[in-house]
Amino acid sequence: MVKFITSCVIALSIVSKLRASSPYTDHRVPFKNGADVTWHEEFVARVVNISQQYLSLPEILRPTDLGNGLVMPADTPREHLDVFYLNPSKTVAIGILIENYSKYRLGDPRTSGTHACSYNHQRNTLLTVEPGSSEYMVVDNGGYAHHGICGTVSWQIFQENGSPILNDKLGTRFTITYYVPYRGPCGQCSKRRENTFSLNVMRIPLNATHHWTTPNVMEKFWDSYHYKGIGSVHQSGGEPILGLFDKGRYLARGQMECGCKPLLVVQFMPGPDWRKMMWAKNKMLMEALSLSTSSQGTLRTGTGIPFLVIVVGSACTGFLVLVLGFCGIRKCKEARSPGYDSAPIN
Repeated sequence: MVKFITSCVIALSIVSKLRASSPYTDHRVPFKNGADVTWHEEFVARVVNISQQYLSLPEILRPTDLGNGLVMPADTPREHLDVFYLNPSKTVAIGILIENYSKYRLGDPRTSGTHACSYNHQRNTLLTVEPGSSEYMVVDNGGYAHHGICGTVSWQIFQENGSPILNDKLGTRFTITYYVPYRGPCGQCSKRRENTFSLNVMRIPLNATHHWTTPNVMEKFWDSYHYKGIGSVHQSGGEPILGLFDKGRYLARGQMECGCKPLLVVQFMPGPDWRKMMWAKNKMLMEALSLSTSSQGTLRTGTGIPFLVIVVGSACTGFLVLVLGFCGIRKCKEARSPGYDSAPIN
């Protein structure tokens, strides 16, 4: 009996290590990872294809009618930053472009600074991001020397009809944190200037009318999630990253430029169960998103050893439960690793 239990524990430990070695065991997905480069690059190529589809422009970037037949052409976000900060003396700034490729509404937009960056100046109002549209926000340091900018931007995820996405009666919020330091060169990528950002999806408590009950805690988001938050994906300026959240329901792709006035582009799109969440019934878009059966299986199971997990895990776990008694539902939940499925933000 003792030997069998010991064998089960060892087997489960091996399986756990094998699962931990897979880049798809949780919702964090590195841009490239060893042997999975070929498959992952194919997946990334399709994501890039999706991200090239047309979205409606934010109001701030749309063409402006000047009258008398004159129209100021639309700016790209990069052009807008370059014009807005033509001579950025002592200024660091960031443009955040959020693109919504899902059928969900990103509503109740909220922004927050942190005690570490008390000179943030938000230059325009952040709006709800409707399905198939984009929004844009600019933040700078007001020209104050030796002060960088950092903060949090977040949206609550709603159904098309306006009802909130609920998970155990908790709301769901997509969150971006960013940091642009003051020091370091402006014209190139450098370790002296590490512009960084993170992406996360978290649960929030809601009241009877489905409004966030504790929005004041957003000031703590940056401290909690930008660098050390388990359950977020984080990257320095330059390389793009992909993040899968809520067990693959949502996918976010982010990329941040180097320099003193970087552009951060974040694309919110469907995860593996994308058929339920597409905002467009465009054949080209559907084909761009369609994953092969093997790719879907790999992404969903998150491991190349599903048979071993099922056989060893089921046999040993079942036996141990019978021998040791029961595992209370509450205790099981408490035993989970921190992250999206952990306790809500109060």
